[in-house]
Amino acid sequence: MTSQAGTLAVQNLSWSINQRQILQPMTWSLGAGERLGIIGPNGAGKSTLLKLLAGLIAPTSGEVLLNQHAILTISSKFRAQQIALLTQEIDPASTDTVWQLVALGRLPYQHWYQSLADVDCELISEALHHTDLADRAMSRLSELSGGELQRAHLARVLVQQTGVLLLDEPTNHLDVQHQHQLMALTRKHALKRDLTLVASFHDLNLAASYCDKLLLLDQGKFIALASPQEVLTSATLEQVYQRPCLVDNNPFDGSPRVTFAPELA
Repeated sequence: MTSQAGTLAVQNLSWSINQRQILQPMTWSLGAGERLGIIGPNGAGKSTLLKLLAGLIAPTSGEVLLNQHAILTISSKFRAQQIALLTQEIDPASTDTVWQLVALGRLPYQHWYQSLADVDCELISEALHHTDLADRAMSRLSELSGGELQRAHLARVLVQQTGVLLLDEPTNHLDVQHQHQLMALTRKHALKRDLTLVASFHDLNLAASYCDKLLLLDQGKFIALASPQEVLTSATLEQVYQRPCLVDNNPFDGSPRVTFAPELA
């Protein structure tokens, strides 16, 4: 396999811990170059599913296939050349600089004794520019805001140059402007390199605007995988989120727009 857009498939995939089932068995597939948003309430299993897709944890049953290869049979180094994962567990306590953090994305392509090549430095500089962090390259991570740190980690996974990009709540800690900038950047990056993109969201409208397909989970159960228009219906969302809602169209891009009823005193 080479670092190109990858197909992802899960077959009878489930995960349990301490006899508690976090993800119920599910089977689905995603074509190369598609952009999938994983949505669902807290505890739906979104983060767990992303870790399974990345090969970080082993399933209780079933398997994950990357380009028809069982992901756990692929070496960790080669897997890191194929799949990049941005998690929510971001540690800001390191004294490393932003540049050094982003440079970690090039490790899968280096031997332990190698220094960064010119192409590596170019990729790092480009990622810092696109994530609006060029002027923070030499800053300590401890000096960054939560949003800046999130963007630095996004730059790290972008320079990894994988065919599959997995993002767990990528807009967490970001203001509205940077939420849309980040999602537009990842979409542009995905289209330019024909990447397969999978990201989890709490914001249904953001997911609808930037993803081709949505996967809806509820308490670890697979509910639906289809276009945003097919998944984001009032009947389905009211059942899953236990809240009345209205679904109409976003006047800017025509994507489904969800408005939940407020809690009245």
